[in-house]
Amino acid sequence: MADILIIGSGIAAYTSALELSHAGHSVYILSKEDHIGGKIADFSKDTNSCPFVENQTIAALYLGGSIHASATILSSLYLQVINNPSIKLISNSKLVSSLEKTDSFEVKIDLNKQKEISLNVEAILLAQGFEIFDPTEKGEYGYSYYKNVITSTEYEKLLFESKQSLKPLTRPSDKKKIEKIAFIQCVGSRDTTTNSEFCSSICCMYSAKEVILTKEYENKVDIAVFYLDLRECSKNFYSLTEKAQQLNARYIKSMISTVKEDPITENLSIKYLQENIIQEENFDLVVLATGVRANQDNKSLAEILKIELDEFDFIKTSPLNPTATNRKGIFTISSSEKKALEVAETMALVSTATNKINKFLSSEKIITKPRPEKENIQQNIGVFVCKNALNTLNIDDEIIKELKNIPDVSHVFIDEKICTPEKISSFQKNIEEHDLTNILIAPCTLKPALNMFRQKAAEKGINSALVDSIDIFNLYLAKNNDILKFISNTKKAITNLKNSKPLRYNAAPVIQKALIIGASFSGLIAALKLAEKNIPTIIIEKTDYIGGYVFKNKDYIFSAQENEFAANLLEKIKENEFIEIITEAKLISFKGRQGYFKCDILLKDQSIKKHECGAVIVSTGTESFIPNEYLYGKNSNILTLNDALPLINDVSFTNENKIYVFIQCVGSRDNNKPYCSRSCCLDSIKNAIKIKERNPETSIYIIAKTIQTPGQLELEYKKARKLGIIFIFYTDDKKPIIEEQNEKLSLTVFDHVLNKNIEIYSDKVILASAQIPSADAKELADILNIQADKYGFLSETHGEFHTIASPLGGIFVAGSAHEIKTVTDCISHATYIANRALRLLVKPYILLGFTTADVDTDKCAACLTCVRQCPYNVPQISRDKKEMGAAYIDPTECRGCGICTAKCPNKAISLHSYEDEKIFQMINKALEEGSYETTF
Repeated sequence: MADILIIGSGIAAYTSALELSHAGHSVYILSKEDHIGGKIADFSKDTNSCPFVENQTIAALYLGGSIHASATILSSLYLQVINNPSIKLISNSKLVSSLEKTDSFEVKIDLNKQKEISLNVEAILLAQGFEIFDPTEKGEYGYSYYKNVITSTEYEKLLFESKQSLKPLTRPSDKKKIEKIAFIQCVGSRDTTTNSEFCSSICCMYSAKEVILTKEYENKVDIAVFYLDLRECSKNFYSLTEKAQQLNARYIKSMISTVKEDPITENLSIKYLQENIIQEENFDLVVLATGVRANQDNKSLAEILKIELDEFDFIKTSPLNPTATNRKGIFTISSSEKKALEVAETMALVSTATNKINKFLSSEKIITKPRPEKENIQQNIGVFVCKNALNTLNIDDEIIKELKNIPDVSHVFIDEKICTPEKISSFQKNIEEHDLTNILIAPCTLKPALNMFRQKAAEKGINSALVDSIDIFNLYLAKNNDILKFISNTKKAITNLKNSKPLRYNAAPVIQKALIIGASFSGLIAALKLAEKNIPTIIIEKTDYIGGYVFKNKDYIFSAQENEFAANLLEKIKENEFIEIITEAKLISFKGRQGYFKCDILLKDQSIKKHECGAVIVSTGTESFIPNEYLYGKNSNILTLNDALPLINDVSFTNENKIYVFIQCVGSRDNNKPYCSRSCCLDSIKNAIKIKERNPETSIYIIAKTIQTPGQLELEYKKARKLGIIFIFYTDDKKPIIEEQNEKLSLTVFDHVLNKNIEIYSDKVILASAQIPSADAKELADILNIQADKYGFLSETHGEFHTIASPLGGIFVAGSAHEIKTVTDCISHATYIANRALRLLVKPYILLGFTTADVDTDKCAACLTCVRQCPYNVPQISRDKKEMGAAYIDPTECRGCGICTAKCPNKAISLHSYEDEKIFQMINKALEEGSYETTF
């Protein structure tokens, strides 16, 4: 397989490296930093403590994604990377030259200015991320002069330290308790003076998250957020700002020109305009929502690799091919359109990029085989103690003496940073030398290291259920460094481990076929990706056309380049022998488990088509909302944007000097549908520009709540204003009012700048109506036994890192069925989903049934309680083992939820790893806490 160079040190670089290593490649990760995590995290250089707990800044939690993201995610990736023999980390280094050969690149790397090394690689992936704007360039805010003016990243660290110490929020200058905070948005974004006319895309959201976290920690803190436009384009983001306002944060639409400090009190004074009156207010702290900049290495990389940059020095890509540069063999995970990406968007681009690289190198995924497990009658428990974790808890390593005195512990090992590659090798060696059967890692982070230790132990034949760890987070964050508590937790963990039983997987066959529900744009792209790997795929579509909303309107909303892309996609779909499209069809019945689903499809002639598949992709897309306000349907001059597209495209439509009014957010961002429909603002602006350029004398007004043009789309907004298109902003309590007056339409709207109502006489009113989930999305969710939110969008297991609809896998959500997406987002997201499905479909079998229910047929009375109670319809009554019949639970289909175990009146069903005997022993051990004496 090939050698690949990845430049970067963040979540994108690590995830890409793991993806590519799983495909059999050798990967080099080149980072200029000497810490891990890129922009999403940072680590202290203190090597005497656990690097995954004490020294991580809270920036990891919010800057890049979900409010619930945590250090464990990044730690997990890092642990997998450093312990992967196919991946080599080269830190504190940089690329200095590159020479293209026939089928490879010869690159030279400067190792910390000490020496240079040369590598031959077949592909290069750029994942270096972005830089944070330096607010010292905006001297009017006083950053670096006033100690109480800080950036959002610095505030997150301040908040984290306060929460960690359980102390009130205090400001940096004099440690005074913070009572009032001002957040200032768009610092270094949408600013011509700093060459940053684009929107940074993430600032509004991470400020909203910071507001919520602050209010949840100290509700009495008075918070004001000063903004120009709020960009709430992603799933659930509108609800974030709404929640912030519900927590009494004041959102004030005003541009802040300066911040002044009182030299005596060190309070910060801000003047702002509200309702045409200049207000002045003092704050204890000012937080600057700093925007993003292109990575400072982009220019040198562009020169070395001969790749193109855009006008803001971001790597130039095409919206239709967002991971390809202008150089063959060089790929990128960035977005010249969006500038900064959320974690979910990053993960989608990672999958798209690795897919492109694998296709470029013609590589396939490796199928791993199950490892043999050793059988041991005599238990031999080993405890591996991380000295760094003890240091984090301020516990002396003399505690080892106490650990060795715990009954049933055979061996105790202590070392520093036991999760590093060298120590993992020692870990596996000790398993073999001492013939260990059960292992406790004490203490450590709960998930990242535990999963890795289980994997490494499994390589030596130890069942994963017999490896456990003590959660350091609960011990550390509680600030209760009591040795007795640590010993108590260790004893309970040993008891649990001693009573654990090996859990067995069952090899279940995989039907290497796919079903795609919905022939939307995303569905077609996903189908093509599957078909390229020779996976037979059926697409069922309820309508009589394919391509969904996007293809239906492509002649009006696509560019020439996008239309060419769409035409090529359709041609490839129709020519591919592995793709079958069935229109006017719907799924009516569905059952099974990942790798093996049985489907009933109702066809146009009312016949039933039976289909078996290993994976299902739901790509039902969206539909257009039909307005029930603004006189729509009562006056022919009031149109939806979809109605108006063919007219706008007609040159004769705009020949006369007329007045056009676009009204945004019709049916969205309100109480019924509190989400943004993503494309409406841009579609209205582009079509308004088209009208204005065709006839400059035409008057055009766009009336909106806010304008949603993240990233480089901001330039379209700026262009519209330069052309003389007038933007007026309204609120829900002061919505526009339309009345018919003779042959004209009279529109009254409150202008917050003039602070009064204005009246506009219009020839045409164009309503930018919302995009809503497919009408049958909720019905489909019920059939597939997956979740849909209250608006009808299908829910995933984790909003930032996964788009699997079922927690147990096999069912995936692609495109706008998950949330409304742009065309560019649909391409990368559909590719990502197809790759996720391929991980399952390329395997001849999968291992299932780790934690499952088991029936004691002697106790079973065949009462049907489990059959009725199981939400997955798994239990069946069988006479194979008992003449009168007994329940049988297929371990490959059991979800391990435990409902049948709890409901069985005869206690005939037990859940593996949660047997009554084990639970009672754990309870007894917990009740004994404090009944022992330590030798200290």
